[in-house]
Amino acid sequence: MGMNRTSHDEDNPSFQSLKSGMNKIANLEDNQDRRKEMTKYKTCVPCIGTMTMTKPEIKIAKILAIIVFGVGVLVTIGWIFNIPILEEVLPNTVSMKFSSAVSFICSGIILYFISKIQDGKLGLGEIAIAASGMVIFLLMVTLLVSSLTGIYTGVERLFVSEIHDEHTAVMGRPPLPSMINFVGIVLAGIFSLSNYVKFKKFSFWIGLGVLVSGGTSIIGHATNLSFLYYYVPGWDSGMAFHTGALFVLSGVALMILKSHYAVEQTTARTIRLRTKLISLFLTASVIPTVFVGALVYNLAKSSEPIATLGNGIVMLVSVTMFGVIIFALITSKFLSEPITRLRKATDSISEEHLEIRAEEDSSDEIGDLGRSFNHMIQNLKTAREKLVSAEQLELSEKRAISQYLELKKTYEILSATEKRYRNLYEYSPDLLRSISEDGLILDCNDNYAKSLGYTKAEVIGASIFDHTAKKSIKELSRGIEEWRKTGKITNQTIWLKRKDNSEFPTLLSGTSLYDEKGDIVGRTVSLRDMTEVYTAKEALEGEKAKRLMTIGELSSRLSHDIRNPLSVIHNITELLKLRYPNKDEKELSLIDTIDKSAMRISYQIEDVLNFVRSTDIKKEPCSLLQILQACIDKIRLPDNVKLILPTYDLQVDCDKIKLEIVFENIIGNAIQAIDTHQGEIAIKIIPELHDDVIEISDSGPGIPVEILPQIFEPLFTTKRSGTGLGLPTCKNLIEQHGWTIQVKLPSTFVIKIPRRQ
Repeated sequence: MGMNRTSHDEDNPSFQSLKSGMNKIANLEDNQDRRKEMTKYKTCVPCIGTMTMTKPEIKIAKILAIIVFGVGVLVTIGWIFNIPILEEVLPNTVSMKFSSAVSFICSGIILYFISKIQDGKLGLGEIAIAASGMVIFLLMVTLLVSSLTGIYTGVERLFVSEIHDEHTAVMGRPPLPSMINFVGIVLAGIFSLSNYVKFKKFSFWIGLGVLVSGGTSIIGHATNLSFLYYYVPGWDSGMAFHTGALFVLSGVALMILKSHYAVEQTTARTIRLRTKLISLFLTASVIPTVFVGALVYNLAKSSEPIATLGNGIVMLVSVTMFGVIIFALITSKFLSEPITRLRKATDSISEEHLEIRAEEDSSDEIGDLGRSFNHMIQNLKTAREKLVSAEQLELSEKRAISQYLELKKTYEILSATEKRYRNLYEYSPDLLRSISEDGLILDCNDNYAKSLGYTKAEVIGASIFDHTAKKSIKELSRGIEEWRKTGKITNQTIWLKRKDNSEFPTLLSGTSLYDEKGDIVGRTVSLRDMTEVYTAKEALEGEKAKRLMTIGELSSRLSHDIRNPLSVIHNITELLKLRYPNKDEKELSLIDTIDKSAMRISYQIEDVLNFVRSTDIKKEPCSLLQILQACIDKIRLPDNVKLILPTYDLQVDCDKIKLEIVFENIIGNAIQAIDTHQGEIAIKIIPELHDDVIEISDSGPGIPVEILPQIFEPLFTTKRSGTGLGLPTCKNLIEQHGWTIQVKLPSTFVIKIPRRQ
């Protein structure tokens, strides 16, 4: 095939190299083999149509098209041979006009080939739709213009033998809706030949309009309302009953193909281009010539005035010329579209876009040209690949040397880096171990093995749980779960077990190890020996305990000596209130002040005793709600404070008396924080994965951030009359139970109770 090239293409080095490669390949091929290859492509095309499965809606549309065609043929025969039952169907009703019958024959052909096109088979469709559409167009547009202008054309009297029809305004002329419907069907046929989906979708709305028009006519006949079947005396003829029925069938046929208008349809053209051009030329010349000749002859035989005849001839010629022009434009568009696409493909090739493919599914000349074009593209791609391969071979030796030098340099850098890493790993003062995802030790440094009393060979392959003290196994398992979720873990306290079963504390941190694909394969763990820190801490706590014991002994002796006078003071104030009930408010206020001061001293003594008193924890199953209720009964809850208890109860093993002390302290502090303002204290029980959690929060101003680390320190208080021993007592009692307590800002105390295993 020939290709138009610009001078720019000739000077393009890439184009010249492709052309050179193409020529080399072409010289190696035998022309006979290429012709056989072309024949193979060509003979395979019809197989595409035979493999296509026809969908049910397309079959229905074809059946409806055949019905429309058949009824049109029957009515046409009725007019030619004067068979009244075929003209009217129902006696003494509106007859189907001869022009309508002929148009239904052509409409049936159009609908049938629209269905064939949507089924992927173009075939005779282009010729049949064009010829049938030309007949309908010439008949209906002529009648429509005649109806609107009042000019006599002779079409009205074509094969008309009727003498009188009370529902016909002009003998032989169908109603206006019929003319419009037929023109719409022609448009649907034209749209079906288009490659544009948006044009094809109009066919659904045309079908809907035709269906509504025909259905309204049938309703008019059924109800005997002439205006519904479009009869307007002196102006418009009525639509026959079987005309309306055929329009309903035609509309349904167009509508049910809607799903096939949603996407582009690939159609295989099986008519040769030469045959198609001859057929379309004859359609565009013979049909209009016969039509105009017959109607001019019919006009000449009529008794109409010369002026009327002249106007009719001018109108006939004008409509015919207009129809031929429209037909020629549409036909040329359909014929030129494949060639236009091929030209665009050729333009893409000039820009070195070799992935383009031309249409080759058809067996006409366009399909042959497309197959030749695609064969040329394949040859160009082959030539280009060979040229690229040649260039790559020329540069391969230089690249190999360059890559070798780069790899050697990288290897040296990696070797030095690995050596530095190994030195850091082996001689680190911390205990280092590398473990797999299953917790098996893959490697460790000498310090780790020596600290545990093993050799390195004994450590590698062992489980990390073999080196973990029993009391830290659960904590280590939690750490592994956290590592799998986050990829790291920091500052986790773990007790290790030596070979001689002695234990020592460590601070564990770890990061993940990745393979070359980026997948986690294990982690490296650093364990810092905390024995010295814990020893110092124990010594400090021992000294602290001794001091507190001394304070406790002194406090016990003092509390015994102070409590008796406080009880006397309290009893005397109560007697004074009872003996002198009529004293004025000022004196009663002084008595209350004495009583409150004595009670405050008593509470402070109780705080001190609770802190320094060391008694065993006596655990028993208890209801947490019952313990809370007992605390509330002992506390004076002000009217401005609302207490919200949990809706969920929890059975725990605890010392009921000591847990009441904890709740009394925390709730009492919350009441003091709310002070005289309106507020609430909320107590919640929240079950978590491993723990049951108790949260006690208040709506007070909250705990300042700067004092948060000190609130559990003994003797630290922000109250004027506080001892600073309430919250330390709570922490001490909670930890004696084996639980934990912490504070969450702004003012929530969180107690965690581990679940029994």
